[in-house]
Formats: sequence, C-alpha cells, structure tokens
Amino acid sequence: MGLAFYRNKYNPLASFIENKTGDFYKPRQAYGDLASANMVIYDCIDFYHSKELNVFLRKIISERNIGNEND
Repeated sequence: MGLAFYRNKYNPLASFIENKTGDFYKPRQAYGDLASANMVIYDCIDFYHSKELNVFLRKIISERNIGNEND
C-alpha cells in the first residue's frame, strides 16, 4: 500500500505503514461494498491523524537529522 511513493520499499516508514495499515482492505462484511469502502477511507484518515504515526515520524526525522550532523 503506497509503495509507489518509496524509493526503497524496505525502509522503516514503509514497514511501519504496512504493519499498521496492511489489514485495511480486508473485507469486514460479506456484502455492501460502499459501506466497506467508507470504512477503508475512515481507517486511512484515522491512521493519518493518529498520535502513533506522529510520534513515529518525529522519531525517524530526528534520527535522520542527527545522522546528517555527523556528515
């Protein structure tokens, strides 16, 4: 999911997103495609606004900035 945006799909961000969102497209009900699609959209937006994602992004950005100071 979203791997088109990654230069290297085996990076910490790609792994984190796959771990947290990999099950979003699994069917939740036997019928009613629209309801299922709406839940996927809701799940994606909820994940985007999650504190967990915010903390993770800040962590990997700070690690990258610390690594760049040594160059």
